[in-house]
Amino acid sequence: MNPFHRPLRIEIAYENAINKLLSVWMHLPTFEVWNDVITLLQAYSQSIQFLQKYASELATKMVTSVSIQNANSWREAARQSTKGRLIYQMLRQELMQPKMRDRLHFLIQSNAQYISTIPQEVATRTVHYVQQEQMAGRRSEDILKDLRPHMQNLKKWQVERIARTEVAKADTAVTRTRAEYIGLNWYVWETSHDARVRRSHEHMNGVLVSWNDPPSPESMVHEKPVGHYHAGNIYNCRCIALPVVDTSEVKWPHKVYANGRIATLSLTHFKRIAA
Repeated sequence: MNPFHRPLRIEIAYENAINKLLSVWMHLPTFEVWNDVITLLQAYSQSIQFLQKYASELATKMVTSVSIQNANSWREAARQSTKGRLIYQMLRQELMQPKMRDRLHFLIQSNAQYISTIPQEVATRTVHYVQQEQMAGRRSEDILKDLRPHMQNLKKWQVERIARTEVAKADTAVTRTRAEYIGLNWYVWETSHDARVRRSHEHMNGVLVSWNDPPSPESMVHEKPVGHYHAGNIYNCRCIALPVVDTSEVKWPHKVYANGRIATLSLTHFKRIAA
């Protein structure tokens, strides 16, 4: 049984923590006149500096939690693997490595920025919404009635997107850093195996992928490309990267992604392209 799994509890806790922080700043009244709307949107647009410190604390806690859970998965993998000693050594030494420190710092800073700009993003999208509704000929009083639920939905969508996307990205980033430190260059792309999985990601399920060669899943199923990325590294992605600790644990022949396509390879053929 693979010890690596999606950090769902951390995702839920992160979403709740962001909501709790924003509830202090993003009180949404029932709007009576347009001056109320303008005043609120101006306050939202100026909120970044106020939120930055608190957002950084939330992001630090999330990234630390992801790193700890991920380390526990690596320890379990070590108990199951012939490379256990190498994995334990990596876990003891990793915080002395600049690459891990830098990656964790980047994750914290980028997450703090995303959280801090939620009110500003809601303000920007609300202005766009009002302009669209006015151009469609709707009455001002009707637009005012709709603004509170519209802004609540915007806030909810932003928070959910950040929690799901950023926890997954942090988990993938930490997994990759640890894997590369001990020379493990391949992982298995694993979906969440439910009806919400995108067709492009279902196509990647169970496929061996090199950290040095991220795929473009959408391109391979003839959908509009959104770039090359690893499992868990795109918006709202619930997929995870399962590091391949030992190729003997993989059932061969196996699907492998390389050079823009997926092919079913024997272990001998895989070793030639992985060398």
